[in-house]
Amino acid sequence: MIFLGVFPSALAYMLWAKALMLAQKTSEVTNYMFVTPLLAALMGFLIMGEIPALSTWLGGLMIFAGLLLFKKANT
Repeated sequence: MIFLGVFPSALAYMLWAKALMLAQKTSEVTNYMFVTPLLAALMGFLIMGEIPALSTWLGGLMIFAGLLLFKKANT
């Protein structure tokens, strides 16, 4: 059980640190951490067969819209 928690967390931390080093601005990377709940809901649907509630869909839509607005503002 420890293996399942420690190693994925360490890998995620190393990839996050690498992304921050490669980005010219940290805001290019940090805004994508808001996608985590959306990906968790998507994986729950695909892997576990969970049906997302309306609030989950609305939250995902707001996250996606926020990322699009951020990208548009930076171009």
